[in-house]
Amino acid sequence: MRPYLNIQRLQSNPAALGLSISAALLVGLLLHEIILGRFTVIFGEGDVLQDFETAVISILLSGYLVGAYYAVQRSTRNTIDELKRTWEPTSDASTMGFEEGMGKRLFFAMGLVGVLLATLMTHLLVEAPWDWSTWGPETWWHRLLGLFIGWWFTWFATAIADSSESISRLSARIGSVDLLDHSPWFPSVRHGLLTAMLTIGAVSIGILYLVDPKLWLAVAIVLGVCLPLALVTSLLPVRGVNQLISTAKQSEIAWTRNRIRQFRSLMEKPSSDVAPGQMADLTAYLELIKEVPEWPFQTSTMARLLFYLLIPVASWAGKQMIQTALDQLFR
Repeated sequence: MRPYLNIQRLQSNPAALGLSISAALLVGLLLHEIILGRFTVIFGEGDVLQDFETAVISILLSGYLVGAYYAVQRSTRNTIDELKRTWEPTSDASTMGFEEGMGKRLFFAMGLVGVLLATLMTHLLVEAPWDWSTWGPETWWHRLLGLFIGWWFTWFATAIADSSESISRLSARIGSVDLLDHSPWFPSVRHGLLTAMLTIGAVSIGILYLVDPKLWLAVAIVLGVCLPLALVTSLLPVRGVNQLISTAKQSEIAWTRNRIRQFRSLMEKPSSDVAPGQMADLTAYLELIKEVPEWPFQTSTMARLLFYLLIPVASWAGKQMIQTALDQLFR
């Protein structure tokens, strides 16, 4: 998958990039408030504190989405490099073209779609949302950052879809399937978990908007889209693996049953030289193959994914506790 914006150094440390963007924006917001002497107003009466909190959350989400986008890009490259060591060349056209990725024009178009969606959401939630004469400094920050968030959120989602398709195709090129050893596909599983975790991380920040009653619809939309997306993204990179394992499993079951029928026919003959334990071994092997999961997930993997889904709830509860403490302190 090609690195869009083509800034290799930024992709090498997505966490530092995201934190740097959020820190720079936060410093800018605080300097803006200091220059305008707004801190006494922020902690006074009215909705200014709420607008300030919304601006801070938007800053955190802005940096996070940029870092998450580049984290997906880096993980995609690393996963493809790992999978290439185990693949077998094939002429099947359906597995070709994973390196092409989505074009820059499509990514640019998706960014514009994100901006339009952010604008539409603002219109649904706020009366006269673009009446600049009614904006305070904090409103300027979170209105404009909302457009930035819309752009990068759609880039992030598109990168997940693109990388998952690429990795799924490449995973399907592993020629030999060992039903008792799923380790060749662990890189795909790790990538799926990473994209799920990154998606849930975005939800955990976005859910902080819940303290503003006017933003409940926006948060409901985000939760309704992102939580199912988090589950789906963990499965998409191993979709091709699931098909491979399922086909190999059914083939192995058919072969084992055929061998059992052959041994049973031999055992019916008086001069049979079939060892007594062979039939029991085949029966045990058949049951073992039936128990092989068709998705290369371990129990610990599923437990980790379920734990990730609890993070937004913890984030929301923590914000409510902080909000209550601030209300008691300043009101």
